Amino acid sequence: MVITRFVNVGSTLGGDGTTNDTSGPNRAFSKLKEAIDVLQSGLTEPLEIICQGDDNDASIPDTSGFTITGYATDATNFIRVTVPEDKYHQGISGIDGVYVGYTLLGDEANGANDSHIIIRENYTVFERVSFDMFNNSSGIATRTVAIESRNNGDNDGQGIVISGCIVFNGRLVDFELHNGQVVHI
Repeated sequence: MVITRFVNVGSTLGGDGTTNDTSGPNRAFSKLKEAIDVLQSGLTEPLEIICQGDDNDASIPDTSGFTITGYATDATNFIRVTVPEDKYHQGISGIDGVYVGYTLLGDEANGANDSHIIIRENYTVFERVSFDMFNNSSGIATRTVAIESRNNGDNDGQGIVISGCIVFNGRLVDFELHNGQVVHI
């Protein structure tokens, strides 16, 4: 069985993510960071997090930066962050300042390496997400996703998939290998 939770930037902090509603106790998480933090403990089944932008105001991005770590993932218990087919970017970043589809904006750098998302967990999948990596606070582009492959057993890079995503105002992925070498894509 897959555990499904929802993120909707039109929601408010404090929902449990069990529906895509934007009000009420079962409302969607308001940011992906909120979902990642709340759902971190006790992963015993595959986790699917379905994200979407605000239907009433498409110019509102998700500004959360976060680290995916501490989950008990394997080939059968994985994390999948996805956007519904009718709510994704359709291959374009935006029109006249209005985002198309669910967009993560790089305003909140995550850690000293200025990456927006750090993946330290095997078997993590991102599908159909738009990444705008321009940091309005600093005026510079951030790295989008840092996949940190460590030789201490935390992450050896297995099963990490970035598929159907678009990136603008930055670069897609930095792989930090266990020997400290960084590969930029």
